[in-house]
Amino acid sequence: MKIWNQKIECSGCTACANACPQNCIEMQADEEGFLYPVINEAVCIQCNKCISVCPMKTCAERNPSKDTYVIRTMDRDILDQSSSGGFFSGIAQYILEEGGIVVGVVFDEKFEVRHTLTDTYSKIVNMRGSKYVQSIIGNQFQQIKEYLKQGRKVLFTGTPCQVEGLHKYLGKEYDNLICVDFVCHGVASPEVWRIYKDNLVARYKSNLEEYSFRSKYCGHHNFGTYAKFSDGTEYRRDDQSEEKDFMHMAYFNELCSRPSCHACLFKSLERSSDITMYDCWNFEKLTGMQDDDQGYSTIITHTHKADVILDKIKEDYFIKKVDLQKSIEMDGGNAIFSMVPNGKRTEFLRDVLSGMPLDEVANIYFKESNNVKKVIRAYLVNILKKIGLFTYLRTRYYDFKKNRFVRRTKRL
Repeated sequence: MKIWNQKIECSGCTACANACPQNCIEMQADEEGFLYPVINEAVCIQCNKCISVCPMKTCAERNPSKDTYVIRTMDRDILDQSSSGGFFSGIAQYILEEGGIVVGVVFDEKFEVRHTLTDTYSKIVNMRGSKYVQSIIGNQFQQIKEYLKQGRKVLFTGTPCQVEGLHKYLGKEYDNLICVDFVCHGVASPEVWRIYKDNLVARYKSNLEEYSFRSKYCGHHNFGTYAKFSDGTEYRRDDQSEEKDFMHMAYFNELCSRPSCHACLFKSLERSSDITMYDCWNFEKLTGMQDDDQGYSTIITHTHKADVILDKIKEDYFIKKVDLQKSIEMDGGNAIFSMVPNGKRTEFLRDVLSGMPLDEVANIYFKESNNVKKVIRAYLVNILKKIGLFTYLRTRYYDFKKNRFVRRTKRL
């Protein structure tokens, strides 16, 4: 028995492994570090529970989009430690004050990315900030279910596929469960991340002590990568740096995302979450107010539970309602479009995983695009937006590229 046939059919949400009554499903890493369920046939009783909870087979019940807001914490320390507007910290604090549990993503002692549970505010700090690598969930779904059955409120934050996987695993609605997903670009290869980390440590001859995919040392809009080592040395790379960060370039050039991310089934404004959050890059255009480059978040509410939470935290946040479609058009395209895979993804991963020095890999795959091409592309995009054809043509283009990727992957 097999839950998936091609890798694009599995998002790695772990619902199947958590639901198996025989505990005969193990999440095993492939050569790229992505986890896939493997069934121990000797123990399997063919109950098909794994199939029934898979969100890639049948989706969970979804909620429509209601209202859209730009939001930012008034606490400067929280804002500085957050990738955008610090919304997560406010909702997490509310849940903890209600005696609840917060489930979020942290770096562990090896700087692997994993989901963890906490009922103390001090541990929320490590959950702040974007972490682009696919997280390890383990048996968190099982623990969440136990807390829900006890009547405790639980906040779960994760990718759209992880949220749907949790709902499918639970099999029923819980009034005390709050789910927050985000507009997802995709999840990066854990193995590429490991190689990149090891390269940094070897390069700086010191252990990694702190890391941020999205530091604000150079402002919100400048995409700063920051690392600190045990000897006090700091590593900084941003959009203005002559040398670009390897992990940043690999991820945003669509060279190392999970295969299912390029044919994502969860791209929709209807979500199984209560709230969807994403970066607000065009604050001035959406609100008519000046942007101080310290970061704002945009959130979409889907349920009454979301309305209640906003009311609870409103005294500590700047909140301004904006137009949903305009916000999606400017900042949230990944809510409805899968990213187009880079045609050199296979070759890139072959070279990285085979041990080629990362500076050589970078020279091959991260060549700067011609500035003239960038100017022409920006000009054409602006024209298409003005005449109302941009969204339509982008949808057709993404559908074409996604279908071609699916066909090619199925032949592998």
